[in-house]
Amino acid sequence: MTHSRSGIVALIACTAAVVAAGTLWVRGPSDTFRKARSAERVRDTFDALGIIQLDVALTQAAHRTLLLLPDARARAEYEAQRTLRDQHLDSIAARTVRDTVMSRQLRALHARFAELDSFRTSLSDVAARTSSPDSLVALLRSLRASDLRSNVQYELALLEGEQRRRLAELQPTLDRQRDWVATAIPMSLAVVALVLGWLLFALGAEATRARRRAEGFRRTLDDSPDGVMVHRDGVVLYANAEAAALLGASADNRLEGRSILDLVFADDRPAIGVRIKEAQDGGRLAPRLTRMARLDGSVVETETRGAAVDWNGTPAAQVTLRDVAARRRSEIALAQSEKRFRTVLDTMAEGVVLQDEQLAIHLSNRAAERILGMTADQMAGKTSLDPGWMAIDVDGDPLPGEQHFAPIALRTGLESRGTMGVKRGDGSRVWIDVIAVPMIRDGESKPYAVVVTFTDVSVTLETTKRLELSEARYRLVAENTVDLITLRANDDRLLYVSPSHRRILGWEPEELEGRPGLELVHPDDIESMKTGRIQLFNPTERGSGTLRIRHRDGHYLWVEVVAAPIAVDNGVVTTYAVSARDITERMHLEEALRQAQKMESMGRMASGIAHDFNNLLTAIRASAEFLSISAPSTGNVREGTAEIIDGVDRAASLTAQLLAFSRGQHSSPELLDCAALLESNRNLLVRLVSPHATLTVFIDSDTHLATIFADRSQFEQVLFNLVTNARDAAPRNGRVHVALSLSTITETVAGQFGALSPGDYVVLRVEDDGAGIPAHALPQVFDPFFTTKMQGQGTGLGLATVFGIVQHHAGAVTAINRATGGAQFTVYWPRRDAGAFQSTLIRASPRGDDATNGGALGAEPGTASRRRRTILLVDDEAAVRRTVAKLLESHGFHVLQAESGEEAIAILSETNSQVDALVTDVKMPGMTGVELVEALFVQRIDLPVLFISGQIDDPIPVEWPTGSPRHFLRKPFRGNELTDEMRRLLGIE
Repeated sequence: MTHSRSGIVALIACTAAVVAAGTLWVRGPSDTFRKARSAERVRDTFDALGIIQLDVALTQAAHRTLLLLPDARARAEYEAQRTLRDQHLDSIAARTVRDTVMSRQLRALHARFAELDSFRTSLSDVAARTSSPDSLVALLRSLRASDLRSNVQYELALLEGEQRRRLAELQPTLDRQRDWVATAIPMSLAVVALVLGWLLFALGAEATRARRRAEGFRRTLDDSPDGVMVHRDGVVLYANAEAAALLGASADNRLEGRSILDLVFADDRPAIGVRIKEAQDGGRLAPRLTRMARLDGSVVETETRGAAVDWNGTPAAQVTLRDVAARRRSEIALAQSEKRFRTVLDTMAEGVVLQDEQLAIHLSNRAAERILGMTADQMAGKTSLDPGWMAIDVDGDPLPGEQHFAPIALRTGLESRGTMGVKRGDGSRVWIDVIAVPMIRDGESKPYAVVVTFTDVSVTLETTKRLELSEARYRLVAENTVDLITLRANDDRLLYVSPSHRRILGWEPEELEGRPGLELVHPDDIESMKTGRIQLFNPTERGSGTLRIRHRDGHYLWVEVVAAPIAVDNGVVTTYAVSARDITERMHLEEALRQAQKMESMGRMASGIAHDFNNLLTAIRASAEFLSISAPSTGNVREGTAEIIDGVDRAASLTAQLLAFSRGQHSSPELLDCAALLESNRNLLVRLVSPHATLTVFIDSDTHLATIFADRSQFEQVLFNLVTNARDAAPRNGRVHVALSLSTITETVAGQFGALSPGDYVVLRVEDDGAGIPAHALPQVFDPFFTTKMQGQGTGLGLATVFGIVQHHAGAVTAINRATGGAQFTVYWPRRDAGAFQSTLIRASPRGDDATNGGALGAEPGTASRRRRTILLVDDEAAVRRTVAKLLESHGFHVLQAESGEEAIAILSETNSQVDALVTDVKMPGMTGVELVEALFVQRIDLPVLFISGQIDDPIPVEWPTGSPRHFLRKPFRGNELTDEMRRLLGIE
């Protein structure tokens, strides 16, 4: 109210003073003053034109800089200079708004500036594409640029001339009226002074009050946490301490009086210049990110706000500065802290949730999501009172929400923990171990939240329950299992030993309990456990392995072991449950199978080698016989051919052994009485062993049943090879023992001998009392060319041949070291009753016994011998065909040769079957000899056949629907053997 009354009084006083002064003014001072003011405006305009000319020069210089240095800073400087030019031009236009002539000239000047600015813009675009400084200088000096600048200068000159003319017109009038005004003014001033004297007195109090308000406003600005600056027309009038510190000002280097644009980073000045004008016009500016230039040259990012204010009674603008860098650092630090917090939470194995005082979940980690089977969004807002948890206690009884551990912690303010089962998101049940810790602010007693930490103990509880349920059965199972069950401590002590150790290992459980378990393990397997090849005792997972453990009598058994760690309550493994199963028989079976597979493979290789070798020997022997026939009865040639033939015979003997080993030699099985054979060969065996050692023979009383189906020569070969081997192993004056007995092999025992079938067997056992077989050599004793004898004392084929013959007859042979010293070889022959089955193999024709007349050769011998017979010879080896053909032709036969079965069929078709006999190899590529004979029979060609071969893997069937004879001759053969066999086949005397 006081302010209103004083304002009304001041208004009345001013009105009276104005009326009084107006009365004097009517007479002329007003016109004089008006003209004086007009003159003053002319002078101001004249001065402003000078400033404009300076602006034009500065703008032109800034543009040159932009052309020569086309960077952002030059661009900003040019734009700022152009803005100042336009502002000064606008101020002139405002002063001369009523002067139509001036307005027209100013519009023309604006047009010239616009044209010049457009040209500069295009010139800048050209300069941006021009890298040559000479080209830029040429552009600056272009005629068009000079004309435009001349036009601008011309317009400025017109304005300047107009202002000078007006000033010349006003000056005389002012001089004439100055005298009259000098008289009128004192009178007016006297009136005004009287009024203003009282008015100043009235307004003094108001000014005092306004000053106090301004001081209060200033103190408010001084205490502001933000930087505050007040400016007028871009000049700083006031800056508080925060603004000074933010911009690097000091007591000696203050901000007041500086241009606010100088405190702005150059790139931001154009935009800030526009904001300064808007603020001064009374607008309130929204926050903006502005880079400020500190006094030391550095740059600081600030958030600026602007608003118009009344500063000491005059309009001004206020700028508020806030350091964004500090806020950003705080935000980054907060974000990093939150990230570390979240990382810690998400790497925890335990689930963690934060519940507020209403028990709503506000935060959860990944482990909580995994354990509870829910996402963070699904858990958010969910409370302990939610019936969807379907919680139960450890006894399986329902657990209401208010009895959960989090509500208890909130109610009591104390930590609460326990175990509960809750329903997961997928509907399954999970058991969790919970710890609920209340959160209480300093100075308060009531919790405002609760942190719940929990772990998944479902496996532990289920394991515990299963252990409790199986504990009663455990002792019963352990006491009656066929496996070896032990409990082993970490220090290798056996805490429990099952009774099965008594039956399998011969140890009483009481003898082993408390002793180290590794005492029973084979030393080699202990070393494998140390090196990691066998991993049994792993505290994190179940281990398994195969090793050997010692029987009480000293021998070792193979066992398959499984060791499972047993953890106590704190998760530390102190014991292992160990289960071991006796797999000795299985290991023997696997070893026997591997040995059989190896021998089978080597047998096929040996069979192939012997076949090809016998072909070569056949050609060599036949060629040697031809040389022998044509050579003199004495001399080097005769002796050389004899040596060749002798060498071929020795090589044939070696291949015979290879064929026996590979089961590729031709055999003639028959029912044999093993006891009678052994008795008939007793004297020969005694001479074979003597005088190096003594032979003893034992024949079981039931040997009248010792009948087998085998080739006699092969059985005798097995017997002599084993006895010879035993004689060589026996010491001087030692003993070789041969025994014959019967045995029944059960299905369980049969597995120890590889592919041996259960049944009745005739057992031939040969022993010696020598040093035995080295342990490392036992697995290799039946390998071809393996021998423990001195070099030159054995070929290494004796035992390999035994193995091949026995395997061929569906038997088995084993080799072991006797406990009393020496080695023992045991042969198992399948026993057969007399008449059990008939032979399915063709037998070699003895000389003179099987001569048969048959087929087309039914003529009388005398007649047949006088006709030259034609023989078709079929063999894939050219050398064999040539030599055999020469042998037959030298004895009066006509020979046709064929390389294959297909070629033989073609020859027979061309000759219209004018062939008397067929001589064919059994093994040939493509069509075999047997298949050739079958094909000829289909074509109604029935010839006498002589099969020749170095080995026969498949027997030649006897029951062919043919009447012609079939004989067999093994390569290599003598020439007379071949011709004799052909004569018997053809019935030639």
